[in-house]
Amino acid sequence: NNEEAPTMPLLFREHELYGREKEASLISDAFCRVSGGKSEALFIGGFSGVGKSRLVNSLTARVDMADGYVLTHKFDQMSKERPMLEVISLFNDLCILIRQKRSKQDLLTMANDIMEVFNTDFTMLSRLLPNIDAIISPTEDSNQIIDLVEEGSGGVAAVGGGQMNLQSI
Repeated sequence: NNEEAPTMPLLFREHELYGREKEASLISDAFCRVSGGKSEALFIGGFSGVGKSRLVNSLTARVDMADGYVLTHKFDQMSKERPMLEVISLFNDLCILIRQKRSKQDLLTMANDIMEVFNTDFTMLSRLLPNIDAIISPTEDSNQIIDLVEEGSGGVAAVGGGQMNLQSI
């Protein structure tokens, strides 16, 4: 008898996160602590394909609604000779996020604070973080910088059940 049994499609939601409730809760708790005034950084590590990017992306909308920032970066383990470049890249990205999300008045206040703190050392800071100019002098030209960064971002990891390490500092 060559009759094929009817097949039933496997239904799953494309943008749904499965099996990462504990990790999502840890990240949400860290965000609540930071929102309350504490300083904290959260690092997520694990093997390729275990869902690190998917986990972060699933929480980004909630952080955005709370007027927070999410910075993501894939660190290259092979590039150990210049690890600070990866961190500097994140702070450069933060400058663009601040420019996108803040009002001109907020940017003016931040610019004054930054100039007051760094004073004559601002030139050195701007060499290290070229995108700081998006905060210091928010002009129409800085919108071009933002568009370029948006076009270059991306990368999605597959959902999986592998080991994932969360480290909060």
